[in-house]
Amino acid sequence: MKIIFIGHSGYQYPHVRIRCYHFASVLKKMGMETEVLSFKDHLLPPQYSEETMYALRDRRKIQLTLKAFLRLLGEKGNIFYVQKLLFHAAIPFLLSRLGRNRYILDCDDWDAQYGTLYKSRELNRFFFDIPARSDSYGNIAPEDYNKVLMKYAGEALGCVVASHSLLDIMSKVNDRTFYVPTGVDDEKFNNNSTKKDGNTITFSWTGIVWGDVIFDNMLFLLHCFSALRSKYPNIRLKILGGGQYMGRVKKVVESVYNNDGIEVLGTIKPDEVPQFLSGIDIGVVPMIQSNDLWVNSKSPTKLFEFMSSGKPVIASRTGENVYVIDDGKDGFLASGKDEFLKKMEMLITDEKLRKDMGEKAREKIVNNYSLNVLGKKLYSVISELKELA
Repeated sequence: MKIIFIGHSGYQYPHVRIRCYHFASVLKKMGMETEVLSFKDHLLPPQYSEETMYALRDRRKIQLTLKAFLRLLGEKGNIFYVQKLLFHAAIPFLLSRLGRNRYILDCDDWDAQYGTLYKSRELNRFFFDIPARSDSYGNIAPEDYNKVLMKYAGEALGCVVASHSLLDIMSKVNDRTFYVPTGVDDEKFNNNSTKKDGNTITFSWTGIVWGDVIFDNMLFLLHCFSALRSKYPNIRLKILGGGQYMGRVKKVVESVYNNDGIEVLGTIKPDEVPQFLSGIDIGVVPMIQSNDLWVNSKSPTKLFEFMSSGKPVIASRTGENVYVIDDGKDGFLASGKDEFLKKMEMLITDEKLRKDMGEKAREKIVNNYSLNVLGKKLYSVISELKELA
């Protein structure tokens, strides 16, 4: 019995890169037959960007849906591992309703606020059994998305989630829900640091600035860094990534902060990120919206990458961060500007603290969140679920 990992985005985006490509690879090494079908990488022409996947019209979505139908029709009896509930889940769910396949639903974020199925209510009724409404951008009304998610989570062979918040939510509709963090490839993201320039201390944020919630966190980070820059002229901030709102970040850096010690870099290939992180000193992961369900449910992928690279991290005391970081030992947790500034300053002024905290962070990742560790856990989960298929 084969496990087919089905992703909406492509290798460039971490939810598909890690939870489809990497999970499939590590399971294959353990003897399980696996395959990956990425709508972005395998069904779309190469000129389409990752961001385009969230702005497709229904006509293009139907074309991709039909391609997926033809690809998956001959896979009767195999198990679909559906990463996220977006429009790409239509055919796996349809084939399941027809009794041809079972599926496992994988959730690494709470996408109800940002979920895109079909813009047409009738298409949503046909493929998802619920006439979900959407706005002019194609985002499904959160209450309708929640209905679709709970329906298909409940009917899944099992659910795999990346956060404790999602574990609580999904367990209410499916008692075969398992917590498997996103984790990181600790062999690629290692603690082999590159040579630094003098006494320069570099902070870094990496990720995708796709909307208001991330943009607000960037404004918070810029404000904190600028407040310390006047006192510590040897510090730098490197922002690495892309997204629709990254242009706004660049404008703020130029117009408000005059590029003072701040460098906004573009997107690089995922396999080049470990080399980039080897040259920084401190990771920062601000998520200031403490009462936001998406924030509290999301997978802390960038946190794992910083820690695996042996870098001390300052992260907001929210969501999954509090389960990963042992505050003051293998990282810092902070709430609000004052605590962020205090802990950023502690790391600026104490080289030994940076070194010790980074080493402990790396040790935690290797022992708890590496692909090998998580692969064994996922292998056990899928083996258990296969017995029920």
